[in-house]
Amino acid sequence: SQPLSLQLAVTPSAIEAPRAAPSAASLDRSGGAVPMEAMESARERPCDDGHLDPTKSRRHGMARRIWKELVQAGNVHLEWMGKTGSGSDSDSDSESLSLEELGGAGVGIQDMACALYQRSQHPDSSTDTFTFFPSVVLDRFGGLRDVSAAWSPQKYLWCVMYIGQCIVNTLLLWSLNSSIVLHSWYNLQDIFQDMLADGDLRDLLNLPRHVRNVHELSSQRFANSSQHLTSIQDPTIRSIFIQIAGAIAIFELVGVVFFCCFALKLLVRFGTNGGIFRKSEYRAYRSVDRLVSFVIPTIGTFSALKLAKALHPTIIAADLTDAIDTMSLCGGRPLRYAFCGQPLVWIWIIASRLVLFAIALGAFGVKVVIIGHQLTHPVAGKWVYAWAQAAALLNACIGSIPLAQQLQDRIFLFIFGGKDGVYQDDERVLLEVYRCSAMKRIWVQWWQERGERLATIAFLVTFDHYDLQTLIISEP
Repeated sequence: SQPLSLQLAVTPSAIEAPRAAPSAASLDRSGGAVPMEAMESARERPCDDGHLDPTKSRRHGMARRIWKELVQAGNVHLEWMGKTGSGSDSDSDSESLSLEELGGAGVGIQDMACALYQRSQHPDSSTDTFTFFPSVVLDRFGGLRDVSAAWSPQKYLWCVMYIGQCIVNTLLLWSLNSSIVLHSWYNLQDIFQDMLADGDLRDLLNLPRHVRNVHELSSQRFANSSQHLTSIQDPTIRSIFIQIAGAIAIFELVGVVFFCCFALKLLVRFGTNGGIFRKSEYRAYRSVDRLVSFVIPTIGTFSALKLAKALHPTIIAADLTDAIDTMSLCGGRPLRYAFCGQPLVWIWIIASRLVLFAIALGAFGVKVVIIGHQLTHPVAGKWVYAWAQAAALLNACIGSIPLAQQLQDRIFLFIFGGKDGVYQDDERVLLEVYRCSAMKRIWVQWWQERGERLATIAFLVTFDHYDLQTLIISEP
């Protein structure tokens, strides 16, 4: 962004008498003529050609001395270029320095902010207006005429990290959950076999006794492979815990398979220009957007703990607003137009959150017990594996709320949501069109025109809210 300019105006009394009246020193471009003689003590000697030395070190030295003299004068006023009004333009005899130069000269952020705040609260006249965003100009085309401004070589590194995170998280989830499912299956099998072997039908449903009967057999079978489950001494608690762990493990395995298949589906849809039987360029690039903005980040941090995202109060409020605006029955009219539509949405939100809370809580409890036992009772040769599972748990906890996705959605809401911060139908349409257009522009400009294959993949995978801000906000 362009540096913000300050006009430094110093009268002779401000320099000669540091304890002069407050009006003796001011940083005000509209404060009248400024005699250049007053600045001579702060200037550097001119070069041979008669002009001031433009080097940064000399300007920093000048800024440091000017600021010191102004502070000693007892009253510092800053004039920001964002202030507009009846004041005249900066006088040609005054010296212009930027906030960046003052900061580089050692002037503190809080000192400049305090002085600028005082200036903003005391305008010269009632018609003056202090503008806080002088350099914020939105690109009418969304920055899509040239997306190269958002490119950075660091995207190669971030892309490798994202893809590696997806692979490692998937392998660790599959390894842990497959052993839990196998243990749960054999535990149920042993219980049912013991129940059927009992000739007394009246005792067929005496589940606690059957659990105790199979406890020793199951413990011996999994003594080497699943000590984290067989270490629970109480057979009833152990059996319940195994079944809960098995249900959570099945949920996570199905989730991993679903998202991997979903990613493959999106890639096929993009490769076939919208689908095998239904061609649509919009559907093709929307598939790319969903893949890079939702599927890949989800796989990288997926676990049942991710359901806790829906329990955050802010996300609940946003989901409720979106559900009221978009939910419909069998693809018909939105429920907001139906009789008792909003109460139905409220019931759905509350019921679904209770279910998600139960699953997330069960997953957290199971993982804490299993991984905790692996760390405190390491099996020979599996010490590194135990800590890898602990790292996977930490990764799942960190990624339970997709921060990057939330920040990107917040920028979209700020740009397209209007003053009320709620999407209307036309605003949602514009949002979807912009997202697909951004994906297309990156693909066309980098893959087709430049032929940079790896850069295109890295650009798409790492496209985030920083890139959006770079594209949407243009320099004045």
